[in-house]
Amino acid sequence: MTTCSAELLSNGNRYADITDDEARTIFGIFQAQGFKETTLRIMPFGVGGVKMYTNVNSSYNQATISNIKRLNNIAKNYGLKINIDLHTWNRYTGDIAFDSQQRQIYTDYVKYMVQQFRGDFNIKTFMVFNEPMYSNQTAARKTTFSNFLTSIINEAKALTSKPVSIRFSLGDSPETGEFFESLNVSCDFLCRNTYLDARNPDHAIWGSTWPLFNDALNNAKNLGKEFWVTEFGAHYSNLVNQREYMKAFVEHTTTLEVDRLFAWSVQPEDWSAQEYNLFGANYVPTPAFYELVSTPFTPISQFNLARSLAAGGAVFLSTGRADLAVIAGLVGGLVRRGG
Repeated sequence: MTTCSAELLSNGNRYADITDDEARTIFGIFQAQGFKETTLRIMPFGVGGVKMYTNVNSSYNQATISNIKRLNNIAKNYGLKINIDLHTWNRYTGDIAFDSQQRQIYTDYVKYMVQQFRGDFNIKTFMVFNEPMYSNQTAARKTTFSNFLTSIINEAKALTSKPVSIRFSLGDSPETGEFFESLNVSCDFLCRNTYLDARNPDHAIWGSTWPLFNDALNNAKNLGKEFWVTEFGAHYSNLVNQREYMKAFVEHTTTLEVDRLFAWSVQPEDWSAQEYNLFGANYVPTPAFYELVSTPFTPISQFNLARSLAAGGAVFLSTGRADLAVIAGLVGGLVRRGG
């Protein structure tokens, strides 16, 4: 099934401005739309900041943690699990991988945040970084940055059994050669942010192309891992176009059997501040929001594959999809038993 949802933002990424009643309104809308999860973003710096706090136990971080735990407890009542997006303050050259002090600050920040949330069953996954990229792309810098990303994944996974991944931009990812392909192996699931338009398959945007998208999806399937689109969307200034974009993207990626789609974004407290917002004033979703419909993968293709396997057909199962293997086993058992 392609599962649809959206990332929930707030002013300053602290979630203090979302009251309990407002959270119940938002999560009620999510539940009615069929969402089973959402993503909350933690920023490791104050509003307007360009460097992270060196103290992971800062009052800023404590307030954010408290509010996310509060929202998580409300989300449970609406059948919504929470993915934690451990954002980065500045993704560019010198601020992370190429500055030893900032490397250590971000490492400490990830470890601290994972420890705060790892014990809650309703927290589903952790995602680190957001669209890491760098200029002056040399082999040495690729090695430095890729090794740092690997170390962050390993540090997080050493502290939790929950899945961990990196939020790559599709246009700056292992598929482009900017980072080591081994990072796909290190991640428990593959995340890609992209604003590709399914209505215009030949158009590239911010380095993303549909051939790159297919490469990333195939890499995930070949590794037996889920593939998540963690950002996609269109500007709310044209609501007709936003809806048509969303409908086309969801329909196309569902046919590709993408596992999860997270639209960017829902920011209900200051709706005009987020240009890709799926909420307007007074908690009223835009028409595009209602195109986020979770859809099962085509059942006839699964049945035919299972039937072929049960009959001894030569089928190369390259998707890594456990559900297909289960279906094949069940049908095969029925055939062998004469069921």
